[in-house]
Amino acid sequence: TCGSQGENTALDRYADQIHNVNAEQVWQIVDHNADNGDFVILDIRTAGEYQSGHLEKAVLMDFYQPDFAAKVERLDRTKTYLVYCNSGNRSGQAVTRLFGPLGFQKVYHLLGGIQGWKRQQLPLVP
Repeated sequence: TCGSQGENTALDRYADQIHNVNAEQVWQIVDHNADNGDFVILDIRTAGEYQSGHLEKAVLMDFYQPDFAAKVERLDRTKTYLVYCNSGNRSGQAVTRLFGPLGFQKVYHLLGGIQGWKRQQLPLVP
C-alpha cells in the first residue's frame, strides 16, 4: 500500500499532478510514451532490487541514498515521470513529499510497485 491516510490527503492536494495507476495502466502509459523523450521511468529501489528485474528504460534513483531528495530537486519538472518501488510504499512517500510539493507537472505512481507488476505477469528486464 502507499501509506497512511495522511499521505492520501497529500495526494489529493496534488491530484492534478500525481496520478495513481495500476500495472495494466502503466503498461499502456509506457507503451504510449515509448518514443517520448520527455517521459522518464524512475525505479527508486536499491541497486540490488533493480538488478533483480526492472521496467525497460527505468533509471535507478535509490530512495535510501542520502542525496535522493537533492537528486529529485534537480529533475526537470516539465517532464512526465513514472515512479515505482517494490510495493508502492517508498514511491508513495516520494510522490507525496517531493514530487507534488516541488511542482512537477505530471507524475504517475505505480500502485503496488514492482510486486503488483509481477502479479500481472508483465515483463521485466534484467
